[in-house]
Amino acid sequence: MSGGRKPDVCREKAVAALVETGSIRDAARAARMGERTLKTWLAEDEGFRALYAEARRRLLDDALFLLQRSARLAVGALLREAAQGSDPALRVKASVALLDQVLRVQSHMEFEARMRAVEERLKGAG
Repeated sequence: MSGGRKPDVCREKAVAALVETGSIRDAARAARMGERTLKTWLAEDEGFRALYAEARRRLLDDALFLLQRSARLAVGALLREAAQGSDPALRVKASVALLDQVLRVQSHMEFEARMRAVEERLKGAG
């Protein structure tokens, strides 16, 4: 490993530790580095902050992907309960939950479409 590569490895370990532990103290310990160094990197090193932000974005993307995959199962469970549940009160609750989510998604999609239209108009005006 070249001398220039070692700082990159240290920064990658520090970012991984920050994402894993969520604490500067614990991350510094896990990455085998000084807490002061880690605080300095977070405060003054734009490249390090960018690495950390990207790692957090990837973590969030992974979580959202898992939620999206599980949403299909959740909707299926609500549909089954709404259609076949033995308790009428639970069937109503499941039906209301489904309708509520449909309305939320529709509202969100309409809002996104309006925002895209506004952005396009602003691009055209600029």
